[in-house]
Amino acid sequence: MQTESGGGIGQKSLSEVEPHLLVPDDTDNNCFLYDPLLVYYIIDLRSDPIVHERSTMSFFLLLLLLFLSLFRPSSSSSDTLSASQRIRDGDVLVSGGGQFAFGFFTPGNSGSRFLGIWYAAIPVQTVVWVANRENPLSDTSGFLSVDFQGNLVLRSGNGSSLLWSTNVSLPLVPSSSSPMVRLLDSGNLVLYENVDGNFIRWQSFDYPTNIHLPSMRFGFNKTSGLHWSFTSWRSYDDPRPGNCTYKIDTTGYPQAVIYKEGRPHFRVGSWTGSRWSGIPEMDHSYILRVNFTNDEDEISFTFRTINASFTTSPLPIGSAAVVSGRVM
Repeated sequence: MQTESGGGIGQKSLSEVEPHLLVPDDTDNNCFLYDPLLVYYIIDLRSDPIVHERSTMSFFLLLLLLFLSLFRPSSSSSDTLSASQRIRDGDVLVSGGGQFAFGFFTPGNSGSRFLGIWYAAIPVQTVVWVANRENPLSDTSGFLSVDFQGNLVLRSGNGSSLLWSTNVSLPLVPSSSSPMVRLLDSGNLVLYENVDGNFIRWQSFDYPTNIHLPSMRFGFNKTSGLHWSFTSWRSYDDPRPGNCTYKIDTTGYPQAVIYKEGRPHFRVGSWTGSRWSGIPEMDHSYILRVNFTNDEDEISFTFRTINASFTTSPLPIGSAAVVSGRVM
């Protein structure tokens, strides 16, 4: 079964949302998650006047980021990495259309270095995916390469310390040429079997961090058992896995749930064909188009922007990037 529909968020009072709150909130523990299908809902339903003021500012920042994303800088940087090349700290891959960049970065006031993907066309660095979330670098000695088994590996120093790997167990086809990595304009980092791009060995879209990008699946692969889910950052300065997870509960009819510290915290509900059942505030939107698939292979949600020139960009500040308080 596959359905497609628009979906947006209207304004409702907080009291109309509280029945969907499954666990009492601890406002000291924010959930740094971002899904455009929830973002307007989060902005509109904050009750604290101070937070509401920040949310309003965040909404206008979102519009500004959407506008800025139309101006995509040309770049001479490559979008590919061959098996014989390395990415060292300071090197950057830029997608063909200049939408995304891939390289090392330091988030906020952190002293650690991470390998990740961010919007190349937005002045404020906005990270959308992180490789070594659980093993940050303490210096600039990190480098990424393709090993002899056809995996992407992140090492530090003299190469003796392995910090992250794509960990694909499927052996390389002996007759194929060397693997190749490409950063796509969708924000997807893809490891191909060969330079012809005939077979995908691994892709970052199968391992989301905390942000839902257009064409990225959110759901469950029934064949491989892989969950396409999102886990919050610990804070703005710390991309390590936080205490909130956003995933599809496949028990009974599939529904989206935010878990906090392993317990169901907020029921987004099942997809009705036009909105989440747990969010009656949703109405038709002219911004996003949602696609729901439930067949023998997968349960998944994807979305796309109706106007391909726009980019759905997470906010650097404000409650749209912080799922917290009584709303969640």
